[in-house]
Amino acid sequence: MRYAIILAGGSGRRLWPWSRAALPKQLLPLTGAQTLLQMALILTIGAQRQASETAFTLSLPVTPGKFSDTMDSLTNYSCPKWFRDAKFGIWAHWGPQAVPMEGDWYARKMYQQGSADYKDHLLRYGHPSTNGWKDIIPLWKAEKWDPEKLKDIRFTAKGKTLYAIALGWPEDGKVVIKLLAKTGDSSVNKIKRVNLPGYKGKLKFTQTTEGLMVELPDKKISDLTCSSKIIGSNLKPVTPPAIATVIHPESKGDVLLSATNAELHGNQIQLETQGGLPDIGYWDKADEWVSWTTVFAGP
Repeated sequence: MRYAIILAGGSGRRLWPWSRAALPKQLLPLTGAQTLLQMALILTIGAQRQASETAFTLSLPVTPGKFSDTMDSLTNYSCPKWFRDAKFGIWAHWGPQAVPMEGDWYARKMYQQGSADYKDHLLRYGHPSTNGWKDIIPLWKAEKWDPEKLKDIRFTAKGKTLYAIALGWPEDGKVVIKLLAKTGDSSVNKIKRVNLPGYKGKLKFTQTTEGLMVELPDKKISDLTCSSKIIGSNLKPVTPPAIATVIHPESKGDVLLSATNAELHGNQIQLETQGGLPDIGYWDKADEWVSWTTVFAGP
């Protein structure tokens, strides 16, 4: 087989005095015994040979564990201690890829003939030329998504700027960040301004002992999230005051204290889920404890 080679390069000044116009760098053994041209040929021929080799599947046994490949087996999952103590964050992207449940790269791999996602798409949705990614997107309805119920806010910081990401757009157009409430120390949580990425106008905000309330614009930037860019100094989380939970005794007079309403005191103890129900886990240290702020309703 014959190859047509076109040398590409400049005038040779960068590798002077080795590389010159009459002796370009491609003809020099700069990194070993072979010249750069010889090394390029070796890599090219090797890649062609590797691509022509017959592919094979290596099947290795997997040792059985506490989880199987079913959704039901995950109901008893609890966050491992190493993960809870790890000092890093993970941002999960939730979108249409949750419909086929095949990962973030599904939208690309479903079009790659022969791939596992391509074969899976053929079986479940049809050929991607007619039933493509555009047809998967409407199937993701997020009908059980209730951000108002969750009231969940995530934080990330860069320098003196704090980003508060609310998982949803509140119906009343107001985001309340309780962790940035005013304190007795005037030097803590001094808010200079609050911006909304994607919105050019100014946001109004008020700060009280109950938290930082940000008024959002009338027009939504997104239905699923809103991110507040908070610029200030000495921003520190403030523990919100405990809210008393009204408890009604059961028919026999027993009182059930829910793990969801518990106040956890300690570095290891945490709220988890066991059998689909809230539970208090990692409670094996004598100096860690739990308390409830409650009001008992009359019989």
